[in-house]
Amino acid sequence: IFADVANRIYKPVSAKKLNLETADEVSYVHFPLVLARNAVVWYGPGSVGKSLLALSIGITVQSDLDVLGPVRKTNVLYVDWETDEHEIARRAKMIIQGLQDDIIGRPEPPLYMQARLPLRDMINHIVREVTLNDVGLVILDSAGPAAGGDILSPSDALRFFEAVRQLTSRNVAVVILTHVAKPERK
Repeated sequence: IFADVANRIYKPVSAKKLNLETADEVSYVHFPLVLARNAVVWYGPGSVGKSLLALSIGITVQSDLDVLGPVRKTNVLYVDWETDEHEIARRAKMIIQGLQDDIIGRPEPPLYMQARLPLRDMINHIVREVTLNDVGLVILDSAGPAAGGDILSPSDALRFFEAVRQLTSRNVAVVILTHVAKPERK
């Protein structure tokens, strides 16, 4: 089944020789946590602060503030399957107020998008928003509901990461938040 699903989703491309002349150093949107033009997955048990950390990183990147590590300023889009706009705004306000007390500058919240459908069903709309708003970092909170099923299912995972590639292929960094599976929790 896995091979059948992979063959339907994957679009083969021809092999080519790597051009080492155009290879550059690793670049980050936020050092060392967010690679530019790539997806990173942050996972752990629920309620340990992954969303709050991602939102904090989003605010510092959006605002070009190096308080949590060196950043490359870009617009940020927070796509939320876990809570709602009010809760993310409350958290952003708390983070921004703390930053204003400690630094010089005007922290800005990221763009926000409420998500209710799987990523694969929203990706065209998200890509349009990324393009219209010149977004360079997308935060997906979280992988389980964004996958639209079981993220451990090969077919759901393939569809999810195919949608993620539509962002990274446009030079957008993606932070994917996810939970440790319940049987793995100790």
